[in-house]
Amino acid sequence: GIKPRFMTAASPMAEGIAAKVEQGRGAYICGPVGTGKTHLASAVARLLVDGGTSVRVTDMLGVLAAIKGTYGGDGTEDGVLSRLSRVGCLVLDDLGKESPTDWTLGQVFRVVNDRYENMRPVVVTTQYGKSDLIRRLAKNGDEETAVAIVSRLSLPLPVGDVRQVRAARQGQEAIEWRTLTRCPRSCAPSWRGRASRRPGAPCAARRGRSTATTS
Repeated sequence: GIKPRFMTAASPMAEGIAAKVEQGRGAYICGPVGTGKTHLASAVARLLVDGGTSVRVTDMLGVLAAIKGTYGGDGTEDGVLSRLSRVGCLVLDDLGKESPTDWTLGQVFRVVNDRYENMRPVVVTTQYGKSDLIRRLAKNGDEETAVAIVSRLSLPLPVGDVRQVRAARQGQEAIEWRTLTRCPRSCAPSWRGRASRRPGAPCAARRGRSTATTS
């Protein structure tokens, strides 16, 4: 479930992401530590629950611990994975934080692939962009499985780490970034040319930010 710290989480981005999840689409939220990824995912989860969607919020460390707990104990490995399979939306927090062993990689694939094949959405938070996540998961050499996992997740979009203002542009949602820090040097136009940067305005390339995507 949602952790007590995030029980009242709210975000300007959450409503749009939750609407996509209700349509069966996943979300990929990434950014450096401290940029509000878990807060945003929790805000999305709260909206989904309020709308009647069953949600499970967990992380792979918790999933792996639950699976190991069945070895010689109560329950079964399939039982743990079945609980993750049945929920309307699965939120996997901090993907990539787990030790990338071959066994771990296999369990991550089982969770993600089951959701993918049954067309059930996964909301992922991670500090890794997609290519970095592949490298992280494939640390022991199984790049094929790592690519298969990441290919089943959504593609990233920018999500501000300080304040976000949503605006409609040509029928698509766009994010206007605001920050309290300034770039110590001049820099190129802002992310993918979607908006120009005024002299002295914040530099998207230099500040920490999260990104989120709905597939």
